[in-house]
Amino acid sequence: MAMPRNTEPASRAATSHGVRVRGRAWIEWDGEAFIGPGRAALLEGVAQHGSLTKAAQDVGVTYRTAWKWIRIMNRAAKSPLVQTTVGGAEGGGTHLTPTGRAVLRAHRMLAEGLDAFLSSINERLETVLAAPSADAKPRAPRPGRRASPRK
Repeated sequence: MAMPRNTEPASRAATSHGVRVRGRAWIEWDGEAFIGPGRAALLEGVAQHGSLTKAAQDVGVTYRTAWKWIRIMNRAAKSPLVQTTVGGAEGGGTHLTPTGRAVLRAHRMLAEGLDAFLSSINERLETVLAAPSADAKPRAPRPGRRASPRK
């Protein structure tokens, strides 16, 4: 199953050497993709707007795709993450259930942990690249080539 688009936090910025480690993570349920950055953004949008239509627009997916993601998550969790209300004085809407809020918290925890890990690794990578190893030997020119570039 294809995972939704990923958003890149600032902590994943390249080192001054232009090198960086990047990663994507999602939560699987019974071996199937359950929630990743795109689906989490959709749930965030539902919580913010109280509307699946507005949440889908924010994420950049169609209403049909948004409902597909919701159905997949609801079915896997065995308890709805999102509930809808029809009409009435408030005009209806969509909201997160306690399970939906818990799943969103779990994804935030995963994303924050991944960002911290990547930030740490990139800092260490920067240190390694900034200090050449003492056992590194200069490269010998390949046979038939000049040792220095032409001027």
